[in-house]
Amino acid sequence: MKVAAIGCVPALLLLGATAPSPTANTTQTASLKASPASPSIATPPTGVAEPRPAPTEMVLKVREPIRIQSGSGLNPLWTAVLSAAAALLGAVVGYIGTTRNARAAIIQKTNELEIESIERRLTEFVGPFLHLSEENKILAAELKRKQPGGADFRTLTALLTEGWLDSLSAGDRNLLDAVVANGRELRKLISEKGGSAVSLELMPYFSKASAHFRLLELAAYGSLDKDPARYSGYVYPRQLDGVMLEEQKRLHNRREKLRSQPGKQHAAMQALVIPPNLKLV
Repeated sequence: MKVAAIGCVPALLLLGATAPSPTANTTQTASLKASPASPSIATPPTGVAEPRPAPTEMVLKVREPIRIQSGSGLNPLWTAVLSAAAALLGAVVGYIGTTRNARAAIIQKTNELEIESIERRLTEFVGPFLHLSEENKILAAELKRKQPGGADFRTLTALLTEGWLDSLSAGDRNLLDAVVANGRELRKLISEKGGSAVSLELMPYFSKASAHFRLLELAAYGSLDKDPARYSGYVYPRQLDGVMLEEQKRLHNRREKLRSQPGKQHAAMQALVIPPNLKLV
C-alpha cells in the first residue's frame, strides 16, 4: 500500500515539471505540493486501486504579431511621376528665363549698334556738312554784298557772265576762292559718305549740289563757256540746308529714344518727311 503511494509521487512530480507555465490550474499545483509524509493525505484501503490524477489540460494562446504601419505616403509610381514633372517644370522655367535674358541682351546690343551708327552719321557727315555749308553761305553772302541783284544773285551765273570775274577786287577774289574750296570739300564729303549716312530722300538734293560745286569750280577756272542761261539750272539748291537740318533732327530724336529705352525693341526709324517748302522744284 505504501509502495503504491510512493510510486505515484514521482509521476506527479514529473507532470509538474513538464508544465509549460506557472499558470497551471490549481489542481495540478495542489497535487505537486502533496507529499507521502503529509498527514492530510489518507492511505487508501487495501485492495482498492489508487486513483490516477486527471490529466492537466493546457491551453496555449498565440498573440498576433504587432504590425507597425508606415505613414500613409503616396504610391512610389506617383512619387516618380511628380518628381519628373517637377524636374520638367524647372527645366521649362529655366529655358524660358534663359531665352528671355538672351533676347533682352540681343535687343540691347541691337540698340547699342544703332546708336553707334547714328553717332557716326552725325559726326562724320551730317555735322561736317552743315558746318561747311553754313560757312560757305556766310562767305557767299559777303561776296554778294557788293553785287547787284540782292537775294537773286547767284555766284555760278555771275562767273559765267562776261567781265564779272575781272571786275572783282583782290579781297572778293579771295572770297570766291574760299567759296570754291569749300564747295570742293562738300562735294567730296557727299561723294564719300553721303550715300550711306542719310536717308534716300536726300539723294536728289545731293546730286544737284554736287553738280553745282563741280561746275562752280570749272567756271572759276574759266573752263566753261560764258553762257549763264545754259547753266542757270545748276545753281546751289538752297532747300538742301533746310532738309539737312530736318535730317539732323530726325537722327537726334532717334538716338535719344534708343538711349532712354535701351532694353526695348523699337520699330524701325521713320523715314525723313520733307516739308512742302523744302521740296525741289
